[in-house]
Amino acid sequence: MSTTPPNSDQRLTLLEQRVSVLESALAAQKTAVHYDDATKTITLRTPAGQALTIDDQNSSISLKDASGNSITLSPAGIAIVSPYDITVKASGNLAQTALGNVTVSATGNLHVATQQIDLEAQTTFNAKASATAEVSASGVLTLKGALVSIN
Repeated sequence: MSTTPPNSDQRLTLLEQRVSVLESALAAQKTAVHYDDATKTITLRTPAGQALTIDDQNSSISLKDASGNSITLSPAGIAIVSPYDITVKASGNLAQTALGNVTVSATGNLHVATQQIDLEAQTTFNAKASATAEVSASGVLTLKGALVSIN
């Protein structure tokens, strides 16, 4: 027994039926779907305050939760904002690459713990402290350079 695929009118009718079922289910849960043709946006909002907005006018997609966390994808880049902690975990490697600069700043401490740290600069390597600085090793400490200047 062979079945013929639905034509475009039949597919449109099926799609409209599915959208109607989805809208009914969302309405029963007080979830809002808002289409705005003027601003070319679609927003899906849950009763608890979670929201997904697809914005064609500004070429952006944003995901926001009731806690104030948000992820925004836009032509300017990707912004991840949280009033709380952010954790990134990888079962494998984690690589960060930028064609421009990479900046890490904190109003508290920066703590890095690992088995080995390799830092390499193509031209100049600077490490500065406003108050005190210490370099120590429980084993051998080696300073090498064509010329080593202390003080």
